[in-house]
Amino acid sequence: MTRSRVVCEENVGMSRPTDPIRALLASPPHLPVVEVLTELRERLSSGSDGVGACLVLTAPPGTGKTTLVPPLLADVLV
Repeated sequence: MTRSRVVCEENVGMSRPTDPIRALLASPPHLPVVEVLTELRERLSSGSDGVGACLVLTAPPGTGKTTLVPPLLADVLV
């Protein structure tokens, strides 16, 4: 059995980001939580003895908590 590969012509030559988390954080969607991402990163990175900080983020539904905070956490932990 032979497999054939179909390539969509409009996508030829486009490169995929090597790190989708950093690509998302570099150009995040327009959501209210974007305003605090830098502060979150700083606070998570500045824990005592390299342990990290403990934070609670609260915001109304639809502000981007689920979309942007988990990728930020993953990026900080790496």
